[in-house]
Amino acid sequence: MKISTVSVVVGGYGCNAKCPFCIRNQTPEIDYDPRIKKADMHIGCRLGQQAGATTCLITGKGEPTIYQDYIDKTIEIVAPYFPFVELQTNGIELPELDKSHCLEHWYSLGLRTVCLSTTHYDTKRNRDIYGDKYLSMVEIKRILEKYDLRLRLSVIMYKGGIDSVDKILSMVEAARRLGKMGRKVQLTIRPVAVLDNNSETSKWTKEHLISDEVYKEILCWANDFPTTLTLSHGGMVKDINGQNLCITDCLTTNKSTEEMRQIIIYPDGTISYDWKYESAFLM
Repeated sequence: MKISTVSVVVGGYGCNAKCPFCIRNQTPEIDYDPRIKKADMHIGCRLGQQAGATTCLITGKGEPTIYQDYIDKTIEIVAPYFPFVELQTNGIELPELDKSHCLEHWYSLGLRTVCLSTTHYDTKRNRDIYGDKYLSMVEIKRILEKYDLRLRLSVIMYKGGIDSVDKILSMVEAARRLGKMGRKVQLTIRPVAVLDNNSETSKWTKEHLISDEVYKEILCWANDFPTTLTLSHGGMVKDINGQNLCITDCLTTNKSTEEMRQIIIYPDGTISYDWKYESAFLM
């Protein structure tokens, strides 16, 4: 068995944004338990480590940074197992985390990268999706640079947002400009995830999914640039004139019987290998 990433779901469903593509509404419900199941988390981490995972992504069904104590304890547990510890966030809480010294503390525990959920290089367009409190990328980069934290832009592509080669190029240039403020910025783009259920979220994602034709145009354009890394689940990292660009999707699992994209450790101690299926658990 080979695993690329270990994802740890922290906290419950609390959130400070209003994303119309929220993954919470497209995946099975979870039981939130404020007590960390340390023994189960260690089992998941050992499994990931032994199966070759090098990255632990701290994420959530809500906004992870609302659950600060949970993140403290999670980083303490996972950091000894994985060289790359990352935190997924919409960034809205970052000014408060800066004032309260949480970011400084998390860095000392082993956090190294903040993965910013975003949809556009234009702050106004992002606020249309996430809400009025969404920060500009420049504000976020300035905060992270104070603590030597790296920034990964995790861009959700949808029809009406980043949905063409020209807009991707603008996103690449935005990442390049941010990189000139300090540490270079990683850039990942992926189409909005569509799962087949009757939720309003599922309806929105189906209506805003970029077409196969547009996605093929994007891949054709990307193929003109060097591939620096091919990921086991089918994603690829391109060099766009010095700026890296990872093209992937949200929920991919590898079709190989020996490889998984990730394992997922939930607050109740469940260890799963697929976001979509409630039955896809190892323990």
